[in-house]
Amino acid sequence: LSVQGMRAGDKLMDKLDPLTRHPDKRVVAEACYFEALLLSLKAAMTKDKKTSQPNLARIETLLRRSVELQPGNQSAWDILMAAVSAQEKKDKELIELCEARLRARDDARNRFFVAKVFEEMNRYADAEKHLRAGIKCNESSTFNHVGLAAVLLRSNDPKRRPEALEHLEKAEELLAKNEYAALSDDVSVLRAVNTALTGDPALARVMLESVLGRDEKHDMAGKMLKVLDR
Repeated sequence: LSVQGMRAGDKLMDKLDPLTRHPDKRVVAEACYFEALLLSLKAAMTKDKKTSQPNLARIETLLRRSVELQPGNQSAWDILMAAVSAQEKKDKELIELCEARLRARDDARNRFFVAKVFEEMNRYADAEKHLRAGIKCNESSTFNHVGLAAVLLRSNDPKRRPEALEHLEKAEELLAKNEYAALSDDVSVLRAVNTALTGDPALARVMLESVLGRDEKHDMAGKMLKVLDR
C-alpha cells in the first residue's frame, strides 16, 4: 500500500468504527470484519513488530465479535485464526478457536484449515483426523486429499505410502477437471517426496527443479531440494 492508500484506509476505519456499535447486528458484524481487514493489510505492511502487535490484538477483538454475530463469514474466520497464530498465543487458545469454527460450520474447507493449525503444532495425528473428516464431508475436496497425502508421506512409513499415492491420484483427477496451478505444483512436490523416499533422489531432484522452473518461490519445493542436498 502507498502512503496515500494507507491514509485513505485510516479515514475509512474512522468511518467504520462507530458502525461497530450500531444497533443492527448485521451491520456490526460487517463493520468489524471490514475494519479488521483494513487493519490486517496495515499490519502486513508494518515491519516493526512493536507497532503491529496492538493491531493484531485489535484485529482479534473485532473478528471474534464478527464471527460471533455472523458465523458464516469464512474469510473472517481465516483472518482471525491467522491473527491469533501471529500473536504466538498458547495452543489451547488456537484449539478452542478451531472447535468454535467447526461448531459454526463443519465442512471440508473448515476441516482443512483446522488441520493446518494442528500441523503447525506438529500434532500430525490430529491433522490427519481432520483431513479425513474433511474428505468425508466432501469427497471432491482437493485440498484435503493433498493435505492427507502430505501427512501420510511425512510419517516416513512405507506402509502408508500406497494410501498417500491414492490421495495424490485423486487430487490429480480433480485438478484435471478444475485446474489450480499452485495446488498442482504441491502435488508434484509430494510425488517428488515419494520418489525420493522410494530410493530415486536423482529423479526427485528433476521433479522439484521442474516445479521451481514454473515457480521459483515455491516454498515446499525449495525446502525439499535443500533436504536432498544434505
